[in-house]
Amino acid sequence: FNKLSNRSLEIGTSQSEAYNDILNVKAYSPDKTDLPSSQNNFDDSYDESIYKDLNSEIQEKQVVEGTVVGVNDKGVIIDIGFKSEGIIDRSDFKKIPDIGDKVDVFLITFENRKGEMVLSKEKADFAKRWEELRNAFSDETIIKGVITKRIKGGFVVDLDVVNAFLPGSQLEAKSITDYDQYLNNEYEFKIVKFNEFRQNIVVSRKAILSTENDEKRKELLANLEVGSVYEGLIKNITDFGAFIDLGGIDGLLHITDITWGRINHPSEKLSIGDKIDVKIIDYDEKTSRVSLGTKQLTVDPWQEVAEKFQVGSTVQGKVVNLMNYGMFVEINEGVEGLVHISEMSWTKHVKHPSDMFKMGDEIETKVLSLNVNEKKISLGIKQLEENPWDEIENKYNVGDTYMCKIKNTVNNGVFLELENNIEGFMHNNDISWTRKMKSINDFTNEESIEVKILEVSSKDKKILLSHKHMSDDPWQNIDNHIKLDDS
Repeated sequence: FNKLSNRSLEIGTSQSEAYNDILNVKAYSPDKTDLPSSQNNFDDSYDESIYKDLNSEIQEKQVVEGTVVGVNDKGVIIDIGFKSEGIIDRSDFKKIPDIGDKVDVFLITFENRKGEMVLSKEKADFAKRWEELRNAFSDETIIKGVITKRIKGGFVVDLDVVNAFLPGSQLEAKSITDYDQYLNNEYEFKIVKFNEFRQNIVVSRKAILSTENDEKRKELLANLEVGSVYEGLIKNITDFGAFIDLGGIDGLLHITDITWGRINHPSEKLSIGDKIDVKIIDYDEKTSRVSLGTKQLTVDPWQEVAEKFQVGSTVQGKVVNLMNYGMFVEINEGVEGLVHISEMSWTKHVKHPSDMFKMGDEIETKVLSLNVNEKKISLGIKQLEENPWDEIENKYNVGDTYMCKIKNTVNNGVFLELENNIEGFMHNNDISWTRKMKSINDFTNEESIEVKILEVSSKDKKILLSHKHMSDDPWQNIDNHIKLDDS
């Protein structure tokens, strides 16, 4: 046992001495060894604390200033003051810098797995620009950007390195028909949303224009006077008129104030985006409503009517409206006359003007009456011909028979054409002696019928006709045919 104990003691003493020798190994710096320089790195593990101690002011994930120390085909070599340089791809630079130039770079990491420092010029530019945009958002500073492309719901705006979203509704303060005209153009914008976490920026051009318009609006309203003339931009067109931008305030140009003449829709005279001169014809200060006119910029054509048109004169015109009672004919821009349905023909029974005319027809008329104060002109068409009724009694005699064409059926009878548009009237009671007729259609389906003239009056302008009088009245000799005691 004692031998074993002594042996164990000897072994323990030897191990202790060996351990002390290990602790007393001399340390050498790399430059004092005989090893090649490439073998000096005994431990390739990355210790960030080393670099923090070397320069505590520079940390990873931040923008630092570096110096260009070399340029080659691969990239630009940057020295930021550490043991090794970093290299940045040439594509990160808009313009390749010269050796010695100072550039801001983003320090991604001091060393990657390959022992290389990783730098980025693009991220440095983004970080710097992001900080500028953050300040612009806080200070509500106006920035500039280029609209580069259209996307769903709006546009992409290049704010120099950083892209922003411009909603379509925030592009203009007015209506837009052609969005592509804004592409690749530089405009001023206001940042309305800045999301740090998602790195999302929303800008508005309308916000700037609205502010400018508010200032122009106040100035315009302060100097607005009825009767003054302004240049305006047509923003929108509706069925009842057009909205005109006067530069900060919109006015309504009603369809009736566009032209002295008749139009069916404002688009016949106006187009969105056009600039026009308008006259202020009314202004309500309480509601800030402005009524505009363009026809008021010219002389009212009715002021010249008395000189241009006299009663009895013949005038050329265009049919512009058809009504049940007649039609309106434009004989000059802004001047219309009425041709009453009774003034269309001496002989025809016209139920509606469309029986003889259609919209847009160019026709000749005669001026029957003129009232400039009430802006009324009565026109006639039948007056262009001699009145056939003046000689009607000499031409047609009672008892004469004619084969007449059925022209028009009414509730109590039918109009028949004798010849040359001369019409007569046959009452339903004069169709048959024995049958009670509600219409000529109950009696015949033929287009013509033989009749006898019962009455001719040039004064009343009428000819009465009868079919039943083509034969004797059977009721006068009824007793010769039927006896009371006949069974």
